[in-house]
Amino acid sequence: MMNKKISIAQRRGARSPVPGLTLMVLALMVAGAVLTGRPGQSQATALAPNQSPVGSAAAYTLSLPLIHRYYDGSVMHYGVQIIGSPLSTSADRAHQAGIQWTRVLVQWQYIEPTNVSPAAYNWSAYDSTLLTLVNAGLRPIITISGNPGWAASTTCGPISPTHVVDFQEFVGALVARYSQYPYRVTYWEFYNEPDNTDPVNYAWLAGCWGGHGAEYVAMLQAMYPVVKAANPQAQVTLGGLAYDNFTETGGPFERQFLDTVLAAGGANYFDVMNFHYYHDYAYVWEAERPGEKGIIAKANYLRARLAGYGVTKPFICTETSMLSDGVDGEIFQSRYVPQTFARGLAADLDVIIWYCMADYDTQYLYGLLNQDLSRKLAYRAYQTLTTEVHHARFVRKLSISDTGNDNIEGYEFENPVTGKRQGVLWTNTVPDTSYPMRFPVSAPGGAIRWVPKIAYDVNGQPTGIQHIVYDGGSGDLDGMVNSEVVIWIGPEPIYVAAYP
Repeated sequence: MMNKKISIAQRRGARSPVPGLTLMVLALMVAGAVLTGRPGQSQATALAPNQSPVGSAAAYTLSLPLIHRYYDGSVMHYGVQIIGSPLSTSADRAHQAGIQWTRVLVQWQYIEPTNVSPAAYNWSAYDSTLLTLVNAGLRPIITISGNPGWAASTTCGPISPTHVVDFQEFVGALVARYSQYPYRVTYWEFYNEPDNTDPVNYAWLAGCWGGHGAEYVAMLQAMYPVVKAANPQAQVTLGGLAYDNFTETGGPFERQFLDTVLAAGGANYFDVMNFHYYHDYAYVWEAERPGEKGIIAKANYLRARLAGYGVTKPFICTETSMLSDGVDGEIFQSRYVPQTFARGLAADLDVIIWYCMADYDTQYLYGLLNQDLSRKLAYRAYQTLTTEVHHARFVRKLSISDTGNDNIEGYEFENPVTGKRQGVLWTNTVPDTSYPMRFPVSAPGGAIRWVPKIAYDVNGQPTGIQHIVYDGGSGDLDGMVNSEVVIWIGPEPIYVAAYP
């Protein structure tokens, strides 16, 4: 969604998440540690019926080999889209939260409102915007859209055949300019949600190639060599597909758009697969991919679609979010941040963009910040996530043999510098419920460290809150020195690692 005061839920035909479908994240690590307290206990039953803390908890050990395609630990996955708020302040807040990527809509119509040569293009607005972002430590992903009236009948869809050469000229100049220092843009996305079929009511989505998949491929075919000539390292991404709320159910998005693009050979003209994910449609993808959750299910469904055409691509997600309205809305939104990013890393997504940085009205509250740029719980949860997980590589999803309970969901990561393992877990229950889980420690009396979902205050400063739980200590549910620690896993995210 780009620069419009219209809710994503409105265009999706849905509202904010059902409270019962929320999750809790707990980070785990092998090598022994212990937690103090009962995370997520406020609304939960401590134990499932007729269960004792020791008898109901599985022994979790990290023993599988690390397999991931990033090797040097330099990749950062975390992004946000900044719209409708003071740019410099929002960019600084994003950087403070450990965010690296930001998505920027660049509209052709504003740079070339009349058909002129590149020497006469007006770059001033975008030079200023991009410079503010990069000076704040953010790396822009540019979404190209906004056809001028002289080149197309819509701002968001097919270009007149006679003006394709003008679009090539514009794209070549754009990539050449913003691939250079200090901007160093590497990702170039052609239109937002191009599977949109309605250029009248939904032109503001900045993509409306639905029903014109073959034309979209022809456009990519014409632009791909232009991008590569301007910067051989540039990555052309498919326009982020909504791929939900389809036309057959009353929505504006064409289900067959992706298949049409792939069947027409479109995969030859983009480097990166790109999609959007919203919790409102989690049930659709989880039904399609039993046993997989949320963004993982949708990513793997789309991977399977590509595989059906013999195509394998890296994946990014340039929009995901959750509203913070309703009763306990901020709590649910703040849970969603670590849940979806942990799952997104497990789904091997190179970049994940949160929509958006700040609320831009009083009704559709998707922002990490309030309208006055004060920090929501979700912002503080994002800040904690990037601090705790940072450059960590995904190792594996935890199994029921690790967690001891099918209601506990967890993911394991490894710091590529220190080699230290860490986990992220939560419970999936309606109503919220906590369950015990045990962690072996390296020796009797060993300890683990856990950090809650939010470890930053309203001013964005670290609270210093962490819990060190010793085998047999007050936070160990079994109360025995036996080389393992038993702790509660509940609906509020926590991060766990061996201590020290």
